[in-house]
Amino acid sequence: MALRQYAAEFFAAEAAALGAIGSIVGFAIGVGVAIWIARANFHAPLSPRLSVLPVVLGGGILIALIAANCAKYLCSSGFNLLNIREGRMT
Repeated sequence: MALRQYAAEFFAAEAAALGAIGSIVGFAIGVGVAIWIARANFHAPLSPRLSVLPVVLGGGILIALIAANCAKYLCSSGFNLLNIREGRMT
């Protein structure tokens, strides 16, 4: 039982790490595009609001954990996730 708990915790930690990395990369790309649009279209400087980063980071981690738990639930209930790839939903 301890091994199963360890695997579940590792799976959640991996999902949280991927959500955090994706959020940070997405935030950086979004800020870069916003700065580019501000300069190209409005000829105005733009300073990014870093106060938004914790909200983006928390949202990205939360969504990744929800998705991981949904996949974990489907696998534990006997649903084969490879069926989705093949176009079968049973």
